[in-house]
Amino acid sequence: MGGGVGVVTCGSFYFEGGTISGNTAPYGGGVATFDMYKSIVEAAGATGSISIEAWGERYNVPARFEMSGGAITGNHAKQADDTSAGCGGGLYVASNTCSITGGDISNNAADRQGGGIYVSSTPYVLQMSNALVTGNTATLLGGGMWLCPTGDVEVAVTNGAAITGNEAVADG
Repeated sequence: MGGGVGVVTCGSFYFEGGTISGNTAPYGGGVATFDMYKSIVEAAGATGSISIEAWGERYNVPARFEMSGGAITGNHAKQADDTSAGCGGGLYVASNTCSITGGDISNNAADRQGGGIYVSSTPYVLQMSNALVTGNTATLLGGGMWLCPTGDVEVAVTNGAAITGNEAVADG
């Protein structure tokens, strides 16, 4: 998880400048966030027993990632034997406390989905403004971004994001 940076459970990473480049991982070639909510709560069959908000408050497990500048570029989410691997070439989001308020996510690749950014399923939401997502590729779906299957991205209307020049072999 996270070829360049892995943020798991109660970890926090504030990226204000610099470059995360040339990394490889099955999930999040550049950066991966995992708050463990879905893995622990849903895997135990306890869906609905605790909300994502209560999870964060009770266990202090936000897996926080905040990007306000810099570049995540030239990273690769590589599929190995695990058929679900290969997602999020630049950034893999499996946390509800991730935001991008500036920066460049470019020239990343995913063997499956989300060449630039992959947002995992509900309840995860990525907040995004002042960002550029360009030149990313995915073998299957979502060259620039993939929201699987019900993940969300909230993009600011003013000073939003430019998602351009990305490519997916199948769709998106």
